[in-house]
Amino acid sequence: MAHQFLRAGFQDRRGRPRDLRAGRAAGFGGDDATVRMQVSRALHNQKVQDALREVGGKLIRASAFTAIRQTEKIANDIEHRDCLKACLALMDRGGFAVETHHTVTVEHKSLDDQALEALRTMRTLKATREQLEDMFGKAGLLRYESLLAEKATPVLEGETS
Repeated sequence: MAHQFLRAGFQDRRGRPRDLRAGRAAGFGGDDATVRMQVSRALHNQKVQDALREVGGKLIRASAFTAIRQTEKIANDIEHRDCLKACLALMDRGGFAVETHHTVTVEHKSLDDQALEALRTMRTLKATREQLEDMFGKAGLLRYESLLAEKATPVLEGETS
């Protein structure tokens, strides 16, 4: 049934539905409304849908060559308004696509490093102790001040005697 259905097709050359013709070719009988109902049921059948998908894929792949020829005709017609678009499409699909290069730099800063930088900036701006405590909290300010003092103290490496 599915193969007969597919052979009859679903559209005429003008794109109008041919469900009656396809249904009658598949062996459905009755008046037009009955055949249309049977066609609708058939279209919801999984086997028919699988067959349609298979045949549809083949039709699309075969039509691709026609589309390529048509695009080539447009690309070769210098007067056609879509000549440039067709040329670019053929170049793109032919392996001559425009290459773009992007460089992304990722810099990770810990929250502590950001807070220490903010503390240094606030001190440069002569912020009061109260303003610093508002910004970092009392415990936070003490913590960041001790971290800042540790980073400011030079560490000497070597052996002691």
